[in-house]
Amino acid sequence: MAGSLAERLHHFIDTRGFPTFGEFVEVVTPVVERLAVRGIDFPVTATSPAVSYRFNFDTGAFEPAPASLGPVFVERAETVGQKGRFDLGVSYLYANLTEFDGKAFGPQIVTAGKREDPATGLQVASAFAGTRFSVASHVTSFSATYGLSERWDVNLLVPLVATSLTLAGNSATILAVGGREVSARGAERFEGSAFGVGDVLLRTKYRFRDDPSAKLAGALTLRLPSGNEGDFHGLGDVTVYPAAVVSRPIRTHDVHGSLGVELNADDLQRTRARYAIGTTLQPVAKLAVLLDVIGSSSFVDDRFVIRAPAGQLFPEFSGLQDLVASRSAQRLVAFVPRSDVVDFAFGIRVNPLKTAVAFATAIVPITKDGLRAEAIGSAGVEVSF
Repeated sequence: MAGSLAERLHHFIDTRGFPTFGEFVEVVTPVVERLAVRGIDFPVTATSPAVSYRFNFDTGAFEPAPASLGPVFVERAETVGQKGRFDLGVSYLYANLTEFDGKAFGPQIVTAGKREDPATGLQVASAFAGTRFSVASHVTSFSATYGLSERWDVNLLVPLVATSLTLAGNSATILAVGGREVSARGAERFEGSAFGVGDVLLRTKYRFRDDPSAKLAGALTLRLPSGNEGDFHGLGDVTVYPAAVVSRPIRTHDVHGSLGVELNADDLQRTRARYAIGTTLQPVAKLAVLLDVIGSSSFVDDRFVIRAPAGQLFPEFSGLQDLVASRSAQRLVAFVPRSDVVDFAFGIRVNPLKTAVAFATAIVPITKDGLRAEAIGSAGVEVSF
């Protein structure tokens, strides 16, 4: 069947997972889609280069600055440091979303409904109980940073995303009329995949304070909804994210942090605060150990409405009922709860060649809010010229 992953999942539930012959509204997919779109909002590599440049007045040339290799996912105040210099990077990230609020999400997808036609006496009852749910994402991101001046950088990040969705469970349908009953039960499984461009990020950063005690910079990110929301490749919204960035070098080490608010231009209730803090420990010149805490917090619940076409009813939730705010005969108001998504990222960065740097990191959740992966792995390389 053609269509997005969400459309294919809807068709599966409506015809096999929860077959109701048009009696009930299919409500699982809208809820799953809203949760998954927030869950795939993974950390992205920072614009700050691992190797930055400074002008050496003794030699009359730009050369690598004596500083730490820095974090991967957290901005620091350092820029490329030279007008006309490029910093190019490619990274790979893998995450498999299987848990909601710290518990396996599959068994939480349970729905059932029953209806009787007074004219014919036909009774229809259907139920679906999930056993396994998974949204696996393979994200390959290409990043290019260009130095407009010694203090001002611009960056473009383009992700390519391969997503696979799995939902397995048990379904049951019973038709009864005039004392006769026909039933069907069985295990059902949906698997689908999609590939495409994710949300493109346009970013810029200006370093406006270079004091040895603390370096300060301002950053701005514009997210473009180029990723297909139905394939879980993007948020589906335009966002604008201004942030303040601070870092302090301590010999070959550094500490760094950032704070900002990502404003959602399409739906303000999806606006989130973003924050990060961490340190880079560099025991030797070519090797750095990365320790960072990365977080984002929403301000309110993300509410959305599911409407019932004429002649259809809403089924009952017994697994996701906590996500239903209100219901009537014509509409159901569901919501994604406000969340504090905080992760710990740790890894290493190595500098085998003068202008080439590689990294490997693991990201593990500190909080349990939302649809999450047990762990996220990432690796990449970066070259400046």
